[in-house]
Amino acid sequence: MSRTATLVGALGLIALGLVGFSFWLSPERIPRSLLILVFCGPLLLPLRGVLRGNVRSHIWLGFLAFAYFAIGIDVAINRIDAERQFGIATTVLSLLMWFGSIGFVRQHSPKKPKR
Repeated sequence: MSRTATLVGALGLIALGLVGFSFWLSPERIPRSLLILVFCGPLLLPLRGVLRGNVRSHIWLGFLAFAYFAIGIDVAINRIDAERQFGIATTVLSLLMWFGSIGFVRQHSPKKPKR
């Protein structure tokens, strides 16, 4: 369940970045390809390990979720209309990714014996 939430959040953010910057939001001065690379690129780094069920990759994806959460909150509060919807979707997907990665790490990390 938690791994599924992590994958839905991460792949949802990648899809949101591709669709959002390609069709939904039209940047005026910055090339679209650069925005897509900056938004989606960091999510691609730990994706291989997440797909294989690596605990360390889930930890790093959880760290990345904080950055996407901050971006989503900033866009949702400071922008209007379509950009606000983009910010809300980014916030929701980053929270889903964070809760999923934390749940996966708790389930699969080695248990330390109590003393």
